[in-house]
Amino acid sequence: MKTKESLYALFDLSVNWNDGRGHIICVEKDNRLKELESIVEKHRKRLADTNLELLEKKELVEKTLFEIKSLSCPFIKLTKSTALVPLFGNLDSELISQNEKRVLENSQAGGYQEVLFDFNGVGNLTSEGVEAFVALVKELQVMGLQPCIIGIKPNHAFYLNNSKTVPDVPFLNSLSKAFKKSL
Repeated sequence: MKTKESLYALFDLSVNWNDGRGHIICVEKDNRLKELESIVEKHRKRLADTNLELLEKKELVEKTLFEIKSLSCPFIKLTKSTALVPLFGNLDSELISQNEKRVLENSQAGGYQEVLFDFNGVGNLTSEGVEAFVALVKELQVMGLQPCIIGIKPNHAFYLNNSKTVPDVPFLNSLSKAFKKSL
């Protein structure tokens, strides 16, 4: 209906009959509608804030995961010619791609001849992770370094043997044997 206060207003209509006469009762709904609009707007703002909080938390989790992956592949100088790269967690392509550049740069900058990869801290392997690792090993070999793999478990051997290209590197069962070999 058209009212004095607004061009269009929403009303609830009801009709009552009394002695053959109809009485129309009009109850304006604007106040309740405005309340509902206000409640909906509050919920919309709260959802927008929640979405922003979730986005911030997601970014924090991604940053933390990146840091964890970086710490899962430290580069440790053992001797003038030998470095150790212990691997921790699951060996996937993300772990290798995130740490590959650092391993290659440290290997070259340190003038190392041998890089030992310790698999004792590795849980599961993925086919993509093994392929990325084999590519890293080949890059080190092209640079003139001798990679060596330590601590292979039976489930690791399965993935390495089923790889498209098995790395042509020595495999040792313990870090102590690698130390004796390099000394």
